Amino acid sequence: MNFLYMLKVMKRLVFLFISIVCWCGVYAQSRNVKCTYAASHVISDAVKNMEDVHIRELVIEKFKNDKKTFSMIFANGIYSFCEVKGNEDPNFMVMGGSNSVYIDTNKDSIIAQKCIIDKDFLVKDKYQPRDWELTKERKTINGKECVKAITKGKSTITAWFTTEIPLSVGPLGYIGLPGIIMQLDTPTYSYVLQEIVELAEVPKIEKPTEGKVVTLAEFDKLEAEKMKSRGVEPGQVKIIHL
Repeated sequence: MNFLYMLKVMKRLVFLFISIVCWCGVYAQSRNVKCTYAASHVISDAVKNMEDVHIRELVIEKFKNDKKTFSMIFANGIYSFCEVKGNEDPNFMVMGGSNSVYIDTNKDSIIAQKCIIDKDFLVKDKYQPRDWELTKERKTINGKECVKAITKGKSTITAWFTTEIPLSVGPLGYIGLPGIIMQLDTPTYSYVLQEIVELAEVPKIEKPTEGKVVTLAEFDKLEAEKMKSRGVEPGQVKIIHL
């Protein structure tokens, strides 16, 4: 058997063991937490390389001003993540918006509210653990030493997690690492942890309900077809004049 292949298998087994231990630690502690993430729009190379200087500057300025705040709660095996809009009731959390994610880790189920152009969809499916690749890269985020991890799907997602806070959670339903995700980088947004507090009382969490119910595979197919019909290919930027 190839030595490099055996080494890769051993690394995956070690990572799986660490993840299982971490998850057991989370449940044993019965920690109920609420996290606040600040999200900023990522200015991609496709935007930076747009030929029309005037449009490029307008798009970059718009993206720079695109700031959002998200709330993440993990309590009693229930995970929720959604955008904070206006004054929210601390004892009641209504989930909504195209980035809302609800995961019941006790039942391995996930509900995500997503949007294609102007149409809402409710993605209901079995939660599938992500295949994370740990790297040797390190950096400090808000005073915590973090490790870089990568997972690949439709696009590459980068997570910076810290074992100083042994909670296997992060933004957008990205969970399963041996520590909380301090920063999550997607092709469109970067999410950075600003605050984490222990909850004395767990707020009532309403699941996302808006949109046509589909599976993740069905949603991905619909999204790809819609983007292709508008002439948008992965990694490209297209300005649509209304």
